[in-house]
Amino acid sequence: MVKNRMNYMYEKTLKKILKDISIETWQQELSDEMFVLFLKKYVDNHGNNVYHLLFKNNLPSNSLYDVQQIVQMLHDHGVPALGTNDKNQFADQLAEKQSILTAKLIREFIQAEYNEELLNNM
Repeated sequence: MVKNRMNYMYEKTLKKILKDISIETWQQELSDEMFVLFLKKYVDNHGNNVYHLLFKNNLPSNSLYDVQQIVQMLHDHGVPALGTNDKNQFADQLAEKQSILTAKLIREFIQAEYNEELLNNM
């Protein structure tokens, strides 16, 4: 019961900060270790992880640099980028439509995670 309540609370937090693309807000929320653990495992009903969700809606051009920094912060906190949604899209494919630089960054993260996964399964 407590776990479901915490997940609900963290999901509300995620939805709130996805609407507020502010580096300071993301830094503050990522300082909560339990929220980071939530993000590491989170996928929505359509298989989207937090990286997908950042690019699900069109971002204003003035927040693209902030999103790139947020993507880097997520990676620095160990939030995995690897994974496809129910349309079989990786997060870099969604990002590419809005920011080629951020898409490249996410692609590098995905490749590194994939290679690590291969090594761990050998």
